[in-house]
Amino acid sequence: MRANQRPVYWQDLTRRRLSRRRLLAGAAALGVGAAGAALAGCGGEEQKEKTPRPEASPTLIARSLEPARTRGSFLRAFGYESLPIDTLDPHQSQFGPTHNMHSCVFSKVLKYDSVYDGIIGTDLAVSMPEIVDKITYVIKIHPGATFHDTATIRDNLKDIAPAVPGRELTAEDVKYSIERQVNPNSPKSALYYWASHWATVDKIEVVDPYTLRITTTRPTAPFLHFLADIAAFIIPKELVDHGDEMNDVKRMVGTGPFILDKFVALQISRGVRNPTWFARDLLADQGLPDRPIMDFYEQPWYIGDPTAMEAAFKAKQVDHLWLDDPDVIDRVAADEGLEVERTPGNGLVSSRFLCNDSPAAKTPFKDLRLRKAIHLAVDRNRMAQQMLLGGGYPCGPVAQAIQKWALTPGELATKPG
Repeated sequence: MRANQRPVYWQDLTRRRLSRRRLLAGAAALGVGAAGAALAGCGGEEQKEKTPRPEASPTLIARSLEPARTRGSFLRAFGYESLPIDTLDPHQSQFGPTHNMHSCVFSKVLKYDSVYDGIIGTDLAVSMPEIVDKITYVIKIHPGATFHDTATIRDNLKDIAPAVPGRELTAEDVKYSIERQVNPNSPKSALYYWASHWATVDKIEVVDPYTLRITTTRPTAPFLHFLADIAAFIIPKELVDHGDEMNDVKRMVGTGPFILDKFVALQISRGVRNPTWFARDLLADQGLPDRPIMDFYEQPWYIGDPTAMEAAFKAKQVDHLWLDDPDVIDRVAADEGLEVERTPGNGLVSSRFLCNDSPAAKTPFKDLRLRKAIHLAVDRNRMAQQMLLGGGYPCGPVAQAIQKWALTPGELATKPG
């Protein structure tokens, strides 16, 4: 990819105020991959890539910091987390940077310990779910996982959900967070894009406040993945209004390691340490008690001026930033005594057919023949070149996490559509 293409794409996106509705008329899904370079002040040779990847593009610079073992640290990095491109609702948003905030604020039953290696671990669950048989899962969650509770949150929710701050999360919250996404009577039902994750769920039984049993209609191989994926954030029912709406900064209250302290669109997103996080001492035997170890993190809006961002980094106003020019990267690395480490990155631009089943919905996309025709006619390669200033790849490289199962970009390029 060429220099500056990533900032240009995002800046153009914010100028156009692109919305989900504007994408519905389209038909193609375009995968865009990139690799980044990280600078860190530790010894050793440049790390070798395990698999062939596209030529490196946005470049990540990280200041040299020793791993923190006690509280008092923080992290500042320019980014896009404060761009409310669609919705803040954790079950509806499709915007990756928004999910960064969700992952800090909310918890899930399970989580990925390593996305690249496909390693799933526990989050709210005390242990991995018991698989009773091919269709039955028993999940036990941590007692004492409480929703964020501060004076500001209590004030924000006093007329919305006064019982939520400090309330213990129970199996009922897990049940609700899944069933909400497959409720056909919800006015927001069309916006639950990951409802298919829960399509095979037959019933969810609450055995006791900390135990639930999920039964599926048939064996579902990726079900544990679904419990760890982005549609699996657990929310309290009280934060959802009568219109099934949760698109409100005040409603971003979960049981995660950070409390959303500040969110100003196109300015900043900030999370502060949750002192009562249920997992705070789970790694005490590894020398990491009282987590999270950072007091706060901040993500100022990506300003896009490489000179200003370089100056902010050198002045230690930020600890981590993206630049695209490899010559600048090499110069900053030399100036700061850092080394370059290449890391993978992926992005996804997608659009969907509007196929509402409502009798009032008059859309030609209900015709499968039309959808297939558009699929075959769309020139994804040209879309990539146009949107990313010449930096796209035919069909788009696949994410590293699924490379071992996927066709190569060269093979994909030979397939119709």
